[in-house]
Amino acid sequence: MFGLFIGGLIGYLFGRFPGLLIGAVAGVLLTRYIKSRLWQKLRNVQTDFLESVFAVMGALCKADGVVTRDEIQVAERLFDGFVSPANTGSAPRLPSTVARPMTSTWMRNCNTSCG
Repeated sequence: MFGLFIGGLIGYLFGRFPGLLIGAVAGVLLTRYIKSRLWQKLRNVQTDFLESVFAVMGALCKADGVVTRDEIQVAERLFDGFVSPANTGSAPRLPSTVARPMTSTWMRNCNTSCG
């Protein structure tokens, strides 16, 4: 809505009624574009953060040389908390399309490295 009004106002100042219509459409399109770019950046930041968290968790699990099933279950429960629809806290959830490949990659690394 913000883009509609601002774009329409700017368009009206330059071209009266036709400018209002063109400016409103341009404002809406620009707002959608900016919004999608910001969400993409947020997803990238979340993904990078979680990859770092699970890399550190994996390193801690491997510190004693053996990754136990209990350690893997703790990581799975933590990760399911990020992805679960029941997560209604203030933190944004990670989409399952990002979360599941990360979980399987972490599990594969733990299983092949420590055996």
